[in-house]
Amino acid sequence: MGAAALVTALQTIVSRRLDPAIPAVVSVGAIRGGSAANVIPERVTLSAACHRSPDAQSVA
Repeated sequence: MGAAALVTALQTIVSRRLDPAIPAVVSVGAIRGGSAANVIPERVTLSAACHRSPDAQSVA
């Protein structure tokens, strides 16, 4: 549940905090957290990448 909330929060940064005229992408490529369907893992690892237009200004 926590990993899903983090993915949603990352997408919110792109949709609500950045200028919509400047292309930006946040991609979560993998979520690893155990193999049992009925056990909450102690640790979860997310692999993510952020890409933004090279001429974009920083967000304060």
